Amino acid sequence: MPLETASRYARQIVEWLGPYCERVEVAGSVRRGRLMCGDVDLVVIPKREVSRDLLGSVMTGRNLLHEFLLDYVADPSHRASWRGGENGQGRNLLVQLKGCLLDVFCTTAECWGSMLICRTGSREHNVWLANRAKRMGGQWSPYSGVIADGILQPAPSEEAVYSALGLPWIPPAEREWDLLVEGFGGVT
Repeated sequence: MPLETASRYARQIVEWLGPYCERVEVAGSVRRGRLMCGDVDLVVIPKREVSRDLLGSVMTGRNLLHEFLLDYVADPSHRASWRGGENGQGRNLLVQLKGCLLDVFCTTAECWGSMLICRTGSREHNVWLANRAKRMGGQWSPYSGVIADGILQPAPSEEAVYSALGLPWIPPAEREWDLLVEGFGGVT
């Protein structure tokens, strides 16, 4: 779909899911400003409710976003369905909405920056970051962050991830391969 259409869907979906999230941001090709987009990608920290006992231990917990989406898809009037996994199990949810494919990637505050970078892409950008971390003797994982000298570096922001890799923050629109080559000359 054209960027303008995908952006409109993304804004509406962020507003729709916002009450069930601690944090939500558009990612993927919409965030990179691609002229054509295949879906709407979101990175979210779901809201949770927990009940604790008198000693502070968690007795029960609820993921409000997951519950909301389960109820939404279960209602036949919405004409929505899970794709890529029964009932949206796991860290990410793929939901076919009327007119739009929605891909929701759940993370924590500690891993927010790493997941946002990964799910914004581009794929070539992500491979480039992983290879850079490897050349530095470390590792980059979208689910945990940058491991350098055997120590996991916090990844609460994109800037923290880039900094751990010795890079300045790269705007999403500049994360396409040709722009990386131009901006960082001789990228390997």
